Amino acid sequence: MLDDDDSDDTRLQNAQKHLISLDISNQQGVTRVGDFVILPGRVSLIFMTLVMILMSVIGMAAGFIHFSNTAAHYLFPFAVLQTILFAQIALYHSSYRAQRKVLGALVFLVTILFMAFIDWAFVDLIYYPKYPNLPHAMLWVATLSFSAIPLLMLAHLVYLGRGTRSVAVRDRDKTEGGSGVSA
Repeated sequence: MLDDDDSDDTRLQNAQKHLISLDISNQQGVTRVGDFVILPGRVSLIFMTLVMILMSVIGMAAGFIHFSNTAAHYLFPFAVLQTILFAQIALYHSSYRAQRKVLGALVFLVTILFMAFIDWAFVDLIYYPKYPNLPHAMLWVATLSFSAIPLLMLAHLVYLGRGTRSVAVRDRDKTEGGSGVSA
Protein backbone atom coordinates (compact mmCIF):
# COMPACT_ATOMS: atom_id res chain seq x y z
CA MET A 1 0.00 0.00 0.00
CA LEU A 2 2.81 2.39 0.78
CA ASP A 3 5.21 3.39 -1.94
CA ASP A 4 8.92 3.75 -1.45
CA ASP A 5 8.31 7.48 -1.17
CA ASP A 6 10.17 8.99 1.80
CA SER A 7 7.26 11.28 2.70
CA ASP A 8 4.99 8.23 3.18
CA ASP A 9 7.62 6.62 5.42
CA THR A 10 7.95 9.84 7.41
CA ARG A 11 4.17 10.09 7.84
CA LEU A 12 4.04 6.45 8.92
CA GLN A 13 6.80 7.02 11.47
CA ASN A 14 5.06 10.15 12.77
CA ALA A 15 1.78 8.25 13.11
CA GLN A 16 3.52 5.40 14.97
CA LYS A 17 5.29 7.88 17.22
CA HIS A 18 2.03 9.65 18.00
CA LEU A 19 0.16 6.41 18.76
CA ILE A 20 2.95 5.17 21.00
CA SER A 21 3.09 8.52 22.80
CA LEU A 22 -0.63 8.25 23.56
CA ASP A 23 -0.07 4.85 25.11
CA ILE A 24 3.12 5.49 27.08
CA SER A 25 3.26 9.12 28.05
CA ASN A 26 3.66 9.64 31.80
CA GLN A 27 2.97 6.01 32.61
CA GLN A 28 4.75 3.76 35.03
CA GLY A 29 5.93 0.40 33.83
CA VAL A 30 7.22 1.61 30.46
CA THR A 31 10.80 0.69 29.66
CA ARG A 32 12.91 0.90 26.57
CA VAL A 33 15.15 -1.99 25.62
CA GLY A 34 17.13 -1.35 22.45
CA ASP A 35 14.72 -0.91 19.56
CA PHE A 36 11.72 -2.04 21.62
CA VAL A 37 9.46 -0.32 24.12
CA ILE A 38 8.01 -2.64 26.76
CA LEU A 39 4.45 -1.54 27.56
CA PRO A 40 2.21 -2.75 30.37
CA GLY A 41 -0.77 -4.94 29.50
CA ARG A 42 -1.34 -7.58 26.84
CA VAL A 43 -3.75 -5.19 25.10
CA SER A 44 -3.58 -1.41 25.05
CA LEU A 45 -5.84 0.29 27.59
CA ILE A 46 -6.90 2.91 25.04
CA PHE A 47 -8.06 0.13 22.70
CA MET A 48 -10.18 -1.43 25.45
CA THR A 49 -11.60 1.96 26.39
CA LEU A 50 -12.53 2.69 22.78
CA VAL A 51 -14.25 -0.70 22.45
CA MET A 52 -16.20 -0.01 25.66
CA ILE A 53 -17.22 3.41 24.33
CA LEU A 54 -18.28 1.77 21.05
CA MET A 55 -20.46 -0.71 22.96
CA SER A 56 -21.92 2.20 24.92
CA VAL A 57 -22.71 4.15 21.75
CA ILE A 58 -24.29 1.10 20.09
CA GLY A 59 -26.41 0.51 23.20
CA MET A 60 -27.35 4.17 23.38
CA ALA A 61 -28.41 4.30 19.73
CA ALA A 62 -30.44 1.08 20.00
CA GLY A 63 -32.04 2.25 23.25
CA PHE A 64 -32.95 5.64 21.85
CA ILE A 65 -34.50 3.99 18.80
CA HIS A 66 -36.48 1.59 20.98
CA PHE A 67 -37.68 4.10 23.55
CA SER A 68 -38.50 6.83 21.03
CA ASN A 69 -40.82 4.37 19.27
CA THR A 70 -42.36 2.67 22.29
CA ALA A 71 -42.08 4.82 25.43
CA ALA A 72 -40.81 8.36 24.96
CA HIS A 73 -41.03 9.10 28.70
CA TYR A 74 -38.03 6.75 29.20
CA LEU A 75 -35.72 8.87 27.03
CA PHE A 76 -34.51 11.17 29.80
CA PRO A 77 -33.70 8.37 32.27
CA PHE A 78 -32.01 6.54 29.43
CA ALA A 79 -29.85 9.61 28.72
CA VAL A 80 -28.91 9.71 32.44
CA LEU A 81 -28.04 6.00 32.24
CA GLN A 82 -25.77 6.69 29.28
CA THR A 83 -24.04 9.56 31.11
CA ILE A 84 -23.41 7.41 34.19
CA LEU A 85 -22.10 4.55 32.06
CA PHE A 86 -19.75 6.85 30.14
CA ALA A 87 -18.47 8.25 33.44
CA GLN A 88 -17.82 4.69 34.67
CA ILE A 89 -15.79 3.95 31.54
CA ALA A 90 -13.78 7.15 31.97
CA LEU A 91 -13.18 6.39 35.67
CA TYR A 92 -12.01 2.87 34.87
CA HIS A 93 -9.65 4.15 32.19
CA SER A 94 -8.14 6.87 34.34
CA SER A 95 -7.77 4.65 37.41
CA TYR A 96 -6.13 1.83 35.49
CA ARG A 97 -3.92 4.29 33.61
CA ALA A 98 -2.73 5.76 36.91
CA GLN A 99 -1.84 2.23 38.11
CA ARG A 100 -4.63 2.31 40.71
CA LYS A 101 -5.78 -1.24 40.14
CA VAL A 102 -7.83 -1.43 43.34
CA LEU A 103 -9.76 1.67 42.29
CA GLY A 104 -10.20 0.11 38.84
CA ALA A 105 -11.60 -3.03 40.48
CA LEU A 106 -13.94 -0.90 42.60
CA VAL A 107 -15.18 0.93 39.51
CA PHE A 108 -15.70 -2.46 37.84
CA LEU A 109 -17.75 -3.72 40.81
CA VAL A 110 -19.94 -0.61 40.84
CA THR A 111 -20.39 -0.92 37.07
CA ILE A 112 -21.37 -4.59 37.28
CA LEU A 113 -23.92 -3.86 40.03
CA PHE A 114 -25.31 -0.89 38.11
CA MET A 115 -25.56 -2.89 34.88
CA ALA A 116 -27.19 -5.84 36.67
CA PHE A 117 -29.98 -3.51 37.76
CA ILE A 118 -30.30 -2.01 34.27
CA ASP A 119 -30.26 -5.46 32.63
CA TRP A 120 -32.99 -6.60 35.03
CA ALA A 121 -35.11 -3.57 34.05
CA PHE A 122 -34.52 -4.06 30.31
CA VAL A 123 -35.24 -7.81 30.42
CA ASP A 124 -38.40 -7.04 32.39
CA LEU A 125 -39.47 -4.63 29.63
CA ILE A 126 -38.72 -7.29 27.02
CA TYR A 127 -40.62 -10.15 28.67
CA TYR A 128 -43.44 -8.07 30.16
CA PRO A 129 -44.06 -5.20 27.73
CA LYS A 130 -46.58 -2.49 28.52
CA TYR A 131 -48.54 -3.41 25.41
CA PRO A 132 -48.60 -6.84 23.78
CA ASN A 133 -46.56 -7.38 20.60
CA LEU A 134 -44.29 -4.37 21.14
CA PRO A 135 -41.08 -4.70 19.14
CA HIS A 136 -38.11 -5.33 21.38
CA ALA A 137 -35.18 -6.26 19.11
CA MET A 138 -33.48 -2.91 19.66
CA LEU A 139 -33.86 -3.28 23.41
CA TRP A 140 -32.06 -6.63 23.15
CA VAL A 141 -29.24 -4.92 21.24
CA ALA A 142 -29.03 -2.22 23.91
CA THR A 143 -29.05 -4.80 26.70
CA LEU A 144 -26.32 -6.92 25.14
CA SER A 145 -24.17 -3.90 24.26
CA PHE A 146 -24.41 -2.47 27.75
CA SER A 147 -23.72 -5.88 29.29
CA ALA A 148 -20.55 -6.20 27.23
CA ILE A 149 -19.00 -3.19 28.98
CA PRO A 150 -18.50 -4.76 32.43
CA LEU A 151 -17.41 -7.99 30.72
CA LEU A 152 -14.72 -6.06 28.84
CA MET A 153 -13.68 -4.37 32.08
CA LEU A 154 -13.40 -7.77 33.77
CA ALA A 155 -11.40 -9.23 30.87
CA HIS A 156 -9.02 -6.28 30.99
CA LEU A 157 -8.77 -6.32 34.77
CA VAL A 158 -7.91 -10.00 35.14
CA TYR A 159 -6.09 -10.89 31.90
CA LEU A 160 -5.75 -8.33 29.10
CA GLY A 161 -4.36 -5.59 31.34
CA ARG A 162 -1.79 -7.90 32.95
CA GLY A 163 1.62 -8.80 31.59
CA THR A 164 3.54 -6.78 29.02
CA ARG A 165 3.84 -6.33 25.29
CA SER A 166 6.71 -5.00 23.23
CA VAL A 167 6.49 -2.51 20.40
CA ALA A 168 9.31 -2.07 17.91
CA VAL A 169 10.48 1.50 17.61
CA ARG A 170 12.88 2.76 14.98
CA ASP A 171 15.02 5.63 16.10
CA ARG A 172 15.06 8.49 13.65
CA ASP A 173 18.48 9.46 15.03
CA LYS A 174 19.96 6.31 13.56
CA THR A 175 18.06 6.36 10.26
CA GLU A 176 17.62 10.00 9.26
CA GLY A 177 19.59 12.14 11.66
CA GLY A 178 16.42 13.75 13.02
CA SER A 179 15.07 13.88 16.51
CA GLY A 180 14.52 10.41 17.93
CA VAL A 181 11.42 8.78 19.27
CA SER A 182 11.35 9.43 22.97
CA ALA A 183 9.85 6.67 24.98
